[in-house]
Amino acid sequence: MKKAHHRFILGLGLAALLGLSTPAANAGPMSLTVELNGVVVYSTTGVGNGPVSAVVSSLNTALGSSGYTFASLSGSSNFPGSTGPVGGIRSPCR
Repeated sequence: MKKAHHRFILGLGLAALLGLSTPAANAGPMSLTVELNGVVVYSTTGVGNGPVSAVVSSLNTALGSSGYTFASLSGSSNFPGSTGPVGGIRSPCR
C-alpha cells in the first residue's frame, strides 16, 4: 500500500511540473480567404497576432459579377489578453 501511495504522489508531482512548464497559447498571424464556388478569389494575411482585414475594393473586384459585394470584412483572435472583439466579423452587403 505504501508503494502505491508513493507512485500516486510522484504521478501528481510530475503532472504538476508538466502542466506548469507548458507555454501560454497565443494567436499567430491570421489569414482571411474568400472562396466562390470552391475557388479562392481573394486571400490576405494579417501581421503578427493582430486582426486581419480585407481590402474591400480588391475583394469586390475579385467577386466580379457574382452578385456579392462587401462593405467590410475582417477577423480577430480571441486569445487571452485581446482587446478586440471575440471571434470574426462578417459584414456582407448584397
